Amino acid sequence: MLRWTGVVLVSLALTACMMPQPTSAVRNQAAEPLVCEGEQQCAVYWQRAYDWMVLNTVWKVEDVTDNTMRTVMPMDGSDERGFEVRRVPAGEGREELVLRTHCDGYAWVCNTSDTAAIASFKQYVRAVD
Repeated sequence: MLRWTGVVLVSLALTACMMPQPTSAVRNQAAEPLVCEGEQQCAVYWQRAYDWMVLNTVWKVEDVTDNTMRTVMPMDGSDERGFEVRRVPAGEGREELVLRTHCDGYAWVCNTSDTAAIASFKQYVRAVD
């Protein structure tokens, strides 16, 4: 029994090491704030954020307000990500859209990295510019 436990732990550790790491370009894109300016651009960004969430999760979008939208949060060790997006005032008629990702599984079984999901989100939302 102890031997099998050791084999399982080593296998999990090796699997985690084999996950591809995001490139520096992806990390930079994920780190750059997603800021809109003015009512029209912010409305378009908010709609694009909603569209991206629907396209990138298996979970139902359960809550949408003027400032927050979120999916049902993952459960039961699922490798599928859930999301929450918030609109945060950034001053002078600007708003920042902030994405939080959630995965109920261990980091090495989640279907994408946080960084890759955030970069994808920002690229999709900005595509209208």
